[in-house]
Amino acid sequence: MGPNQNVVLPCPPVWSSDEEAFLHAEQLASLALLPMSIKVAAELDVFEIIAKAGPGAYLSPGDISERLPIRHGPETPATLDRLLRMLAGHNVLTCRVETGELDGKVERKYGAAPVVKFLAKNQNGDSMAPFFSMALSKAFMDPPLYCLKDAILHGGIPFDRAHGMSLFEFTGKNPNFNKTFNEAMRSHSTLSLEGVLDAYKGFDDVKVLVDVGGGTGGPLDMILKKHPHIKGICFDLPHVVSTASKISGIEHMSGDMFERVPSGDTILLKEPKFSLQFCSHGESNLHPTVMVGGGIEHMGANMFECVRNSILL
Repeated sequence: MGPNQNVVLPCPPVWSSDEEAFLHAEQLASLALLPMSIKVAAELDVFEIIAKAGPGAYLSPGDISERLPIRHGPETPATLDRLLRMLAGHNVLTCRVETGELDGKVERKYGAAPVVKFLAKNQNGDSMAPFFSMALSKAFMDPPLYCLKDAILHGGIPFDRAHGMSLFEFTGKNPNFNKTFNEAMRSHSTLSLEGVLDAYKGFDDVKVLVDVGGGTGGPLDMILKKHPHIKGICFDLPHVVSTASKISGIEHMSGDMFERVPSGDTILLKEPKFSLQFCSHGESNLHPTVMVGGGIEHMGANMFECVRNSILL
């Protein structure tokens, strides 16, 4: 059998309903390993390496190990193979088994499943990898998740109970996590916005666009590149704005969205839960505005009472 031919694997056994339920329980017990494995693979540039190999390419663990950006030991290909096998089992990667024509050695090789498009960096350098780094950081995982039961029994938010402060207070006091959080929000928002900008025409008549909770300005920069006639104002908390780089056409302003926001004919809000709080705030200065928020399925009817025109994406 040639080196590029697949081995035909036997059909999986037929399980009883109880056996399937037991296997499902086993999978659930180890489910936390999947996102952590994706995070590690991203940190090792595994998705970048596979993506750069080209469409339809398959690489062995040894091939990938040789291209890792950091030094490693002789056992790396074997341990990496275990990681890659799990990712393939969850359709993060594809896998095929090949047998060498000369030595008869059986070897697994791995390729890119569709989701790798968003785990490897695109042409703008964006991917979902920073979101995994943020969501699986110690600040998010330990101890907040261990406070989940207490939050259910006694109320409150697990993160707030664990750290004694809200998420945004925490980012303001922890520069390293603030950087991780801002990059995660920027990458996630820009990836989400790509499809919107191709289809949405509501920005054509906008003059001054205020992105409330706009982070470091990545999404607003995307909008202005497609609609250069717009003046952009990126509005966020002081510790976020202090880390933002200068972007042509964008003015960075800091403050509290529940107290006052900069003037503009259009307000951009990404997060639906904040949109509802924002619109119901007694001191809001939104009239007249156009709200651009999350999907309509996430929005409550009260949102429409505080705006003259509502455009929901």
